[in-house]
Amino acid sequence: LLRKIEEKMIADKVTFCIFDGIISETATILPAARLIALARKHNIKIMIDGAHCIGQIPVDLKSLDPDFYCSNLHKWLCADKGCAFLYVKKEHQKVIRPLTISHGYPGGFQSEFLWCATNDYGSFLSLTAALNFYKGVGPEKIAERNHDLVIKAARHCAQGRQTSKFST
Repeated sequence: LLRKIEEKMIADKVTFCIFDGIISETATILPAARLIALARKHNIKIMIDGAHCIGQIPVDLKSLDPDFYCSNLHKWLCADKGCAFLYVKKEHQKVIRPLTISHGYPGGFQSEFLWCATNDYGSFLSLTAALNFYKGVGPEKIAERNHDLVIKAARHCAQGRQTSKFST
């Protein structure tokens, strides 16, 4: 897979690419660290769309070191809908601007994104409770519970289709 991606990057003279961290339809976890290394090898900027990662798999932005990473936090971390983040590597922050210029302009990256227009920032207030819950229950227990539910659902579906083919 990585070889084919690399061939396509070179053939199409790619300068920027976006990959899912986890593909939502299949739950396939893509090798983000290897994709980032591959992009760097060819001087390609890369964004990881981690919409299904935070709360499901460990994510360490420091070690991944992507150019850009985005994720919502309402899916698997259970924060309020609309709670999300965009990580932009320091060297790219000078060219990224919010759609709406806020009173923080031209105070730098964080200041410019801090308070944009009349957005409802209430969803961000749920983040502390979501993180406390996640840490309190524990990522391992959550992953185990999710896995058990998937197995139970798959068995139920297999029964409904009257098939004996099922493996874990």
